[in-house]
Amino acid sequence: LMLDQVRRVEEEPFYHLNRETDMIGYKIQDAICYNVTYGYRTTFAYLKEADNGNLKDQNTTLSRVLTMPISCGQFSYANIKPKRILGVSGTLEVMSDYEKTVLKKYGVNQYLYIPSVYGKSNFSFDKAGDGVSIENGIGDFHYRITEEISKLTTKNHKRAVIVFFKDSIQLNKYTASSLYRKLGRKKELLTENKSSNEKSFIISKAATIGQVTLCTAVFGRGTDFFCKDDALENNGGVHVIQTFLSKDMSEEIQIQGRTARQGKKG
Repeated sequence: LMLDQVRRVEEEPFYHLNRETDMIGYKIQDAICYNVTYGYRTTFAYLKEADNGNLKDQNTTLSRVLTMPISCGQFSYANIKPKRILGVSGTLEVMSDYEKTVLKKYGVNQYLYIPSVYGKSNFSFDKAGDGVSIENGIGDFHYRITEEISKLTTKNHKRAVIVFFKDSIQLNKYTASSLYRKLGRKKELLTENKSSNEKSFIISKAATIGQVTLCTAVFGRGTDFFCKDDALENNGGVHVIQTFLSKDMSEEIQIQGRTARQGKKG
């Protein structure tokens, strides 16, 4: 494995050395991410830079990165007894009485709550301030959405914004308005009629600085808009806007869960 990795130091993806911090990172979308490593390949990249005299504090840096990763085991929810698992949900705590009644008919009477392996969520929601807005008409509604997006993607904030509409009808009404064109070039529409490759591409760049992604509510459940952009994380992470009121609390929780994923801010 080590011999294979040392031969691939110069291959794509190419590494980037920050000479001020002695950190090696890799390009993720439009930014350099210093939390990404490629095993021994990254370690050998540090050794190469040390040989070339490019490390500011060589001894400290090498003592930090010259390690041998050892697997100490794996944790899998699927391996937890009892004999069978009927379902796993991230919205178990907000399940309605009706839903629990239905599950009882199928013999599901016990629930197990497992805390996140990433610790307490860094998700923040402005419940008392401007976080909730009710507008008088469709024009004011579209204006408020545009205003909020523009505010969050300016030079002073530089966030990524994901906007969820109730359905394609509401999304199309917004994209047909003149306000939609004011969002600039860094915007994408994530809809069900896109191909798998198109969806994957839009999702992969949604959590990058200045990116605006408009989608329907169906993508609020299970879609992984994971942030690998360090600069975006420093600016507060991905900002989510839900443009409708959910009848089901679990839907709202799921949409909120498209940001602040795996210990990130949002």
